[in-house]
Amino acid sequence: MGLTLGALSLAGEREKGTLLYLLAQPITQVELLLGKFIGLALALMAAIALGFGLTGLLIGVNGGGAQVTTYLGLLLLTCLLVLVSLSLGFLLSALVQRGATAVGLALFLWLGLTIFGDLGLMGTALILRLDVGQLFALALINPLQLFKITAVFNIRQNLELLGPAGIYAIRTYGSQLLPLLIGLLTLWVILPFLAAIQLFKRKGVL
Repeated sequence: MGLTLGALSLAGEREKGTLLYLLAQPITQVELLLGKFIGLALALMAAIALGFGLTGLLIGVNGGGAQVTTYLGLLLLTCLLVLVSLSLGFLLSALVQRGATAVGLALFLWLGLTIFGDLGLMGTALILRLDVGQLFALALINPLQLFKITAVFNIRQNLELLGPAGIYAIRTYGSQLLPLLIGLLTLWVILPFLAAIQLFKRKGVL
């Protein structure tokens, strides 16, 4: 949802002609983008928090309160993934003129990130004969894989479930693994949004 909402944030407004009206107000292009991003991010995270809150309430009623820290960690990671998808959506929206094109690209990107997940990594590793370290590094490029790895580590406190690549990650990075994964996810929020700002400033309203 973050991808599609982000994709419509600029391209949709530009197509309807309302973007020119918004920028006629005493705000800069950066302020407009930040306002849209923060507004959409708060709305999406509120919806996620509501869903997690209701589920957490049911878990607590059934005596699952011992895992509250893990559950809150998963909530925060999910919010971070939403910010990543929203940031990528803004980048796509800044690239194109039409809302339909931006949404199409967003869906194509999500499909690509999903396909380039476990099956894509397995196929790439077999064809290119990658070692475990290279396979793990390749997984870190994909934000969905980053989220999955971080979520598994948050729940189980190890990555043995992910096989040799997970064991390699634990042995190589140790206690620095979780900060590394969260830092990379944070970069996936910041860098696409900064690129969207530069593209929007370069292309202008029309």
